[in-house]
Amino acid sequence: RDYMVSSEWALPPQFENGIVPEDLLSNKYGHRVHFWNLRERRNIQTIDLGANHQMALEVRPAHDPVKEYGFIGVVVDTTNLEGSIWTWWREDGKFHCEKTATIPPEAAAKD
Repeated sequence: RDYMVSSEWALPPQFENGIVPEDLLSNKYGHRVHFWNLRERRNIQTIDLGANHQMALEVRPAHDPVKEYGFIGVVVDTTNLEGSIWTWWREDGKFHCEKTATIPPEAAAKD
């Protein structure tokens, strides 16, 4: 298929010693997905998931290599603290992204 999908999620100071809560709540982590032409080594499209969808960590292609879709895991939505899974796909040469599942927030156990 000659393309690659990558995400962005943080600068080294934002994860080396753990998440920086102030940066997270200020929407300073990554929230875009990039599509690259491998042969030409250039970005062909970027999709912004929205500033509140912080830390787009995982990019997982479909298990079937002839399928042109995959999934992206987003750690947190800063408006309500839920996580989400997004589906990306290519149609007529253009990439698309859509939120397809949400994971409700859960309180951490008190220790």
